[in-house]
Amino acid sequence: MWKNRPFQKGLGTGFIAGALLLQLMINAQGSGLEQQDDTAAPPAEVQLTAQMVRERAESLHLQVYDKGINLYDQEYVNKAVAEASDAARKEAAAAKPEQVTVFITAGMSARNVADYLFRSGVVADKAGFEQALSQNQLTVKIRTGLYTFSLNHDVPDILAQLTTPPPL
Repeated sequence: MWKNRPFQKGLGTGFIAGALLLQLMINAQGSGLEQQDDTAAPPAEVQLTAQMVRERAESLHLQVYDKGINLYDQEYVNKAVAEASDAARKEAAAAKPEQVTVFITAGMSARNVADYLFRSGVVADKAGFEQALSQNQLTVKIRTGLYTFSLNHDVPDILAQLTTPPPL
C-alpha cells in the first residue's frame, strides 16, 4: 500500500486544490457582480418597434436583416459555385494552347501514336498521318520520349521530330 504513496499524495492534493478552486468560482459568481439576464423577454403589452428589435438583437450578438434583402442558403451557394466552375471549364476548353507536349511511350504502335497526336490536336488528319508514316517507312522508327509540338506544324516536321531522339 505504501509503494505508491507519492501517487496517493498527488491525487489527494489534486482533489483538495480542485475543491478549493470550485468554491472560489462559486463564491465569485454569487458575489456582488450582478449579471443582466439577456434572455428575459419584454413584457407582453409592449409593442416592439424595428429599432427595439435591432437593439435587442445587437445585445445578443445577432443580426437583423430587412425583408427585401436576399439571404442565401448552402444549397444555393453550392449551385452557384458549380455553375461558375462549369463556365470556367468551358472557357478553358475553348482556349486553344499554342504548344502541345506529348509523351510517346515504348510499345506504342504507329496507329496509337497517330491517334494520340490527333486527340492532342497536333495533327488534323489521323489517316493522312498514318499514311505518311507508312509511305516514308517510319512506322517502326518512332522514338519514345517527351515531345513538344506547336499546333501549326506540318506532317514532315512532326515525322522528323518523332524519328529523332528527343532532347534531354
